Amino acid sequence: MIQTNASITANGVQRQSDGLSFSWYVGLSETGFILDGGQSALSNVTVIHPSPPDPGTYVISLTGIDNDNSINFPYEIMLEVPDLAKARVSIPSIVVLSPVLQTNFSVELFNEGNADIGYNLFLDSPTGWQAGFTDLGAQPGAPSASSGAIVRDGSLQVGISVSPPVSMVRAGSNLSLNLHIISQTENSESWTEVVNLRVGVYEDLEISLESTVGMLRPDSTVNLQFSVFNEGNSDLTLAPSIQLPGGWSVTSGMNTFSVDYGDGHNWLVGIAGNGQAVGGVMTLVLSSPTGEISWSTNLSVFSIADPQISFSSITYPDSSTYPQIAEGGAHIPGELYYLTWEIENQGDGDWSPIVSLALPIGYNGSCDDAPKVDSGDTESLTCSVEIPVNAMPDMQPQIILTMNGGGLEISDTVSLLIAEVAAVTWSDELLPELETGTQHLVKLRIENTGNSMLSHVVAVDAPDGWEVIIDSGSTISLQAGQSASVRLFVTASTPGLEQCTVRLTNAEAVADSEYTFNLTATGEVKTIVGSSIGEVIMWSSLIIIIVGGILAIVLIMRKEKGRGKSYTSGQVNTAQAYGASPLQSGQTVAHLPVQKQPVPQVAPSNISFNWGQQPQQHLSQPSPQTESSGTESLISESTGTEPPIDEPSEVEETVPASEPAEDAQSSGGDSKEKESVAVEPTDDESAEDGVDEETQPEWPDLGDSDDPWA
Repeated sequence: MIQTNASITANGVQRQSDGLSFSWYVGLSETGFILDGGQSALSNVTVIHPSPPDPGTYVISLTGIDNDNSINFPYEIMLEVPDLAKARVSIPSIVVLSPVLQTNFSVELFNEGNADIGYNLFLDSPTGWQAGFTDLGAQPGAPSASSGAIVRDGSLQVGISVSPPVSMVRAGSNLSLNLHIISQTENSESWTEVVNLRVGVYEDLEISLESTVGMLRPDSTVNLQFSVFNEGNSDLTLAPSIQLPGGWSVTSGMNTFSVDYGDGHNWLVGIAGNGQAVGGVMTLVLSSPTGEISWSTNLSVFSIADPQISFSSITYPDSSTYPQIAEGGAHIPGELYYLTWEIENQGDGDWSPIVSLALPIGYNGSCDDAPKVDSGDTESLTCSVEIPVNAMPDMQPQIILTMNGGGLEISDTVSLLIAEVAAVTWSDELLPELETGTQHLVKLRIENTGNSMLSHVVAVDAPDGWEVIIDSGSTISLQAGQSASVRLFVTASTPGLEQCTVRLTNAEAVADSEYTFNLTATGEVKTIVGSSIGEVIMWSSLIIIIVGGILAIVLIMRKEKGRGKSYTSGQVNTAQAYGASPLQSGQTVAHLPVQKQPVPQVAPSNISFNWGQQPQQHLSQPSPQTESSGTESLISESTGTEPPIDEPSEVEETVPASEPAEDAQSSGGDSKEKESVAVEPTDDESAEDGVDEETQPEWPDLGDSDDPWA
């Protein structure tokens, strides 16, 4: 084997992604070698780079040289640099916490890594306290959060909140809050930072007066027993001071005292009047080195004033003023009135009263500030009174003004006279789109917004040709505040948008008694038949026709009975137009006595009673069904307007009870008490009757009649 003289050199560093070269230091522990055949040697490579380098792959080029033969052997070392995280936190030296309120502060998180890197943050709260992030995390106050990606060499303000426990923590207590930081990199790194906390001072005192102080004389000497409880979190040294109304002075109890944390203290304060002392507010102030707390009460002193009160005037809503309470007329509900009193001090001392206004339930009112009334002076006081809208008419509610001060109290009572107000409001409940020729339900609501009962007839003004029916009667009665639904059945005759007006009749004094609403109809123009007078004529004609027909039948039956003639079943009209059943074999028609008398003239009808042309029917043949009764014929020609339910629809004739028993059995075993029997006489029989022509019904010629019900 041949011995070789060899060496190694470093050529530099280059980034693989973009070919950029870097002047990093690359050192070799050994650079020259004498190697025997097959021998090897080690050389350590040292690279010095910025901290940290940018992420990426770096190529370190080396060259091995055979010096004896001048042969070069290149070699490359790959250096992989990942995202390297490095966090730093700027924290206040100490954070002072409130023992009763939430404390907010912030820290600054720096990213000193080699790329944009995010960090996960966690908080460990002190025992009993609750710490969280204010603006990071899923919700405010959560103990964990993510910073998101922070740019390289950038920073983020992290808000932190700390809430105190329920129990009071003593001032000066030192606490610590741990902030854990974990990098969001492939090879995560973590840091823990400690935030130093200290509980701040919170001062709170509960002051109460243990003594009972009633009315005082101007020259009274009083000892007031106070108790103080320290509800703060530190010991307090307190210096008391007191502010008194005129004529009063402090005699004792103004020494400094201490109250420990969570403890209480009692002490006496002495005050004295100079004979001219007045009532007013007494304020006790307790001062500490860091602040002060005050407490107030009212001292009531007997006054030597002699106040007198009298009613002065009333101002109506129209700004008119009257000296008597009802001189301007009754008082309207819902309006505001101003009442003025005069207060005269006939005593020797001044009087500073307070005022109160007693009102009935539902009334609203207030008064101006009560004036100070000096001795011999007269002052005025105005109060406003609003009457509720639902005040009952003719009532006389009392308004009581009371003024008291210095142990004196005066009052005055006046009575209002409530006026009667009549007013309504309308609103739409159901306004459907109408179809011409079809009846539709329209609903409106009326409310009595006045203060008295209303009872009026509702009238409707509809477009020409339209039919409007008021459901359940047209009279409406409403108590004050009551409302009701007005139901209208409307049938439109013409399409388009039309106005309808509903109003209360004889309601000139009722506000908004008339209401107009719009209805829209679709379809073709149609004639509405059966409204108002037309309905009356139609149903009256129908009743007259039915009654006339029955009377004619009864007269004929009585005439046949007078002749004492029996008819076979074939001579009986078996048509079911008159409600009679066909006779069975062997049955006879009842014999009815007939008194000869004129036949009444019957109203025109479209039913023809042909007495002599009806063909005889054999009992074995079925009764013809092609002819209907007069009543059925009229109903089939009706326009569809349903008749009123209280009008009669049929008339029945009762068979006299004196008929023979065998005649009653001829009805085929029918057990009904009332039965109408129709008899059809033949031509020969009508000739044998011997009845004068003038006694026969004479029917008018209806050929040219315009009456649709003729």
